[in-house]
Amino acid sequence: MSTIGWLYALEQTGGRLTSVDLDPKPDIGDYDHWTFIQGNDQDPAVIEQLDPAEVVFIDASHRYDETLRELAIYRWLIRQPGV
Repeated sequence: MSTIGWLYALEQTGGRLTSVDLDPKPDIGDYDHWTFIQGNDQDPAVIEQLDPAEVVFIDASHRYDETLRELAIYRWLIRQPGV
């Protein structure tokens, strides 16, 4: 559900969304401002495909140890002044 919410909001602001998920791309349509990458968000091959962003939204396993690793990885992809 968060993907479609981001897509609608970014459509209004002119922003872009890049999603990373282990599961296949959801059947919610195609959007010019959306890039979907299927894979593990901690895999270096996935991370190298990502550009810095103003907003990084982590919504993966919600396990403490995995979330800490994701924060350590993705904090370097936040373009300032981002969150």
